[in-house]
Amino acid sequence: MRPEQPPGGRRARPVRRDGDRRRRRPELRHVDGPVLPGERVRLAPARQPGQPLRHQAARAEHHEDPASHGAPGDGPGGRAHPARGGPLSPPAGREVRRLRHARPAGDRGERVPVRGAGDRRLALRGGRGPPGIVSALPLAFRLAARVERGRLLRWRARAHRLLGFLLGLVVRIEVSGLENIPPRGPVIFAANHVSSLDLPLFLSISPRPDFTGIMGDEVRGKRGRLRLIPFFCDIIFAPRGARESVLEDAVRALARGDLIGILPEGACSGTGVMGKAYSGVALLSARSGVPVVVGAWYGQEQIAANLRRLRRTTVRIRIVPAMPLEGASAEQAQEETDRLMRAVASMLPPSYRGIYA
Repeated sequence: MRPEQPPGGRRARPVRRDGDRRRRRPELRHVDGPVLPGERVRLAPARQPGQPLRHQAARAEHHEDPASHGAPGDGPGGRAHPARGGPLSPPAGREVRRLRHARPAGDRGERVPVRGAGDRRLALRGGRGPPGIVSALPLAFRLAARVERGRLLRWRARAHRLLGFLLGLVVRIEVSGLENIPPRGPVIFAANHVSSLDLPLFLSISPRPDFTGIMGDEVRGKRGRLRLIPFFCDIIFAPRGARESVLEDAVRALARGDLIGILPEGACSGTGVMGKAYSGVALLSARSGVPVVVGAWYGQEQIAANLRRLRRTTVRIRIVPAMPLEGASAEQAQEETDRLMRAVASMLPPSYRGIYA
């Protein structure tokens, strides 16, 4: 029989009788001491007589060995709470509410939600914790960083092609041996330093967008075209006296699989004549185990003069296969660097060889 309708037209709410089945709330109980292993509990602060409402924080921990509790007032393993200085084990008289469908903590661990002194925490009990959203966050961050890195490299590849088109208006590039640069994996490229256009010239012909250059720290504060460098490549600045930090950054870039470009001379003479080279390239090759691809170029020092006369400049670039370098000591690293620079000088006209003639 249908219940009577009220004057407003709405159905009246049925009245519950004592015999109806109702949803029962979990009972509360008081516990003294730590929570037993295998329990999932929710802790709620209870105000004790003569104690303020926001008392010292407590955390449910898995204590199997009473000797590991430490002195009174210490946290897990005998350490006090760093922020509040109070004990981390739950005090006596704490109200504990058992969670429904509780599962015992296995070998892989179980998360225990803990609430104490107005804050919420996730305590990990029994081991590493089950695979879930929290444990998958580092992997998600790495995948997101890899996707972002791939997107950046695709944009840089387009920027390199645009740079090659713009340089092709004023420069005629003749390159040989470009196949000696591997298409992927860690690579060190070293060449002579002719002018400030060495980096744009190499980026315009490089088959790889993952290029990282090493530049002196004195150019960091300069303005102008250096603002555009992050659009084309990564840069490791090399301050004077900070060789170890620069080598660590370069080794990290090689471990990522980048192409590292080094001009061992550090500074150009303006005329293209080779000068004394530093031993950092040999130290980097010895520390990372990556051989060095040797390149030589010349002609870019005449770009500015020919541009004023509306002439295109011919730049010749030659790249030879990689050669391993050793740098167990500073003297050996300098000898290996001089050997590399002599190989570079052998591919240049005699007027460019300088001290390596």
